[in-house]
Amino acid sequence: RRYLRSFYWSMYTITTIGYGSVPIVTIHERVLAMVAMAMGAVICDAGLTAVLASIVAKKDRQAGKNNRRIQCSKLFMTTNSVEEHLQARILEYYAFADNEMQNIVEHDIIGDLSSPLKSEILSHFCFGPLRECAYFDEYSDGAIFSLIKTLKPYVAVPGEQLSEIDKECHSLYVFQKGSVRTKDSTGTIANAAEGAIIGHLATLATSKKEGLPTHKLQIELISAHLARSKNGNPYVIVENGRSRCRSMIKNSRNWMEKIDVKVKMGNGKKHKTEIIVKEWRRRQNHVTIGRGEIVASESSSSDVVVCSISDEKGKNVGSIELRATLNALSEADQLSSHELTSTALSFSHLYRLDVSDDRTLIDYISKSRSLNVVDRIPIEAGEGVEELESGNELPSDSPNGGFDWDNPVSLKSLPETQSSVDEAGKRRSVFFVEWADKSNRGNG
Repeated sequence: RRYLRSFYWSMYTITTIGYGSVPIVTIHERVLAMVAMAMGAVICDAGLTAVLASIVAKKDRQAGKNNRRIQCSKLFMTTNSVEEHLQARILEYYAFADNEMQNIVEHDIIGDLSSPLKSEILSHFCFGPLRECAYFDEYSDGAIFSLIKTLKPYVAVPGEQLSEIDKECHSLYVFQKGSVRTKDSTGTIANAAEGAIIGHLATLATSKKEGLPTHKLQIELISAHLARSKNGNPYVIVENGRSRCRSMIKNSRNWMEKIDVKVKMGNGKKHKTEIIVKEWRRRQNHVTIGRGEIVASESSSSDVVVCSISDEKGKNVGSIELRATLNALSEADQLSSHELTSTALSFSHLYRLDVSDDRTLIDYISKSRSLNVVDRIPIEAGEGVEELESGNELPSDSPNGGFDWDNPVSLKSLPETQSSVDEAGKRRSVFFVEWADKSNRGNG
């Protein structure tokens, strides 16, 4: 009993347990208490300490890595006499990557996915905007999915020009998050909405489909009466056909902002505009609160109107007080070009489509429509094709006619050289070969 009492005293002293006014007297009580102490020490103290230590160590390791990168960059820029404003922009980017992006590299994450999963995640973000863009009206859904596979995540830094008037367009961008401002040839400024396609090819296609704007629609936001949310702040998207622009993010009921939109008037004298209210959320997808419509005409007065906002179920979620005026463009405001200068105002997240990839797809589709299948077989497989066409069997020592079918040839890999032209002067084209099941080739 003396040893048990001593062991009990040692155990609750080590485990720092105090029972207060609850006495532990009998042997059974002390044994039960010691078992509870041992279990608590193992489960709570050791487990909790290990978890906390792991979290702290991980954060310290990442913080140390980030700090070392910043210090090394500072030393590199100082020793190489990099201009101060450029140093500030680089350090600002590091702060964005560490704090806002949480050191997540989207390019690496998407690159680690299988091809089907990569296509699905990129389609989730980009298929809708690409499908609605006038430039891709003649593309089938399959062609757009082929282009989506070539998209690359891109982060634009503040001040970067994604497109510029009178400069060649090498890329199209699908705008996801951030702040991008556009300016046309007359100096009219607008904020690009999420999902916008940025690039001269997109604006050229829209101007060909709809024509250049003839009128200016000015929407003056005055106040809003919407259900308050703790998750984020609202903003407005003004949608006119294929063109969309947005307001600034609002954090009060007094909005007071003017949005100028240049529109193409049809045969009618009235113009209908859709008002979309969204909720901005930090590090999350923006949520659509509701939609409304306004109708403006040249003869309408400039009185304040109330635009009712309804959610997707038709339930009223609030209203916006605004003033809409529609006037014909003056000679100074008429556009001489469809091109826009698009500038990132903050770190903006986009997906980039290289124009060269689009040209390659167009070239491949045109060849597939104009040439028969035999003419599109790779040049190296020509001997085997001739044997098959003549009714002869392929030599046993060369079952594939000297062509490695495991390594199909793409359009880009074969330059237009003299070797790609046959005796009749007709160029042999190529096409992609992809086997679904190599074990069943002989059965096909």
